[in-house]
Amino acid sequence: MIHSGEVYAQEHILKCFKYDPTQQLFYVIVYSNNADLDKAWENYQKYIQGAGFEEKVSLLKNDITNGFNDLNKDFEYGRDIKVGKTQHNSNVEMYHIMINLNSN
Repeated sequence: MIHSGEVYAQEHILKCFKYDPTQQLFYVIVYSNNADLDKAWENYQKYIQGAGFEEKVSLLKNDITNGFNDLNKDFEYGRDIKVGKTQHNSNVEMYHIMINLNSN
């Protein structure tokens, strides 16, 4: 998926659950050409937190992460890769990997 805004991100995330409703582990690769990857990552997290998930795969939110666990705090992936994880009802996990394609 190419990072290009809230509606686009949410539509693609929600589609994942329609491909195989029995799948319990997803990996989403997001390509960003944004000059400020940190800001793009922050926005992406908000987009996912605001997506209209169906109840059976709704986002499990807590007070600390609001449903999106930013794994960059635990691991060093370099400045051009961001990794996060969301957990959903029905024991579904989704890993989000954002890769910076901006060469500046």
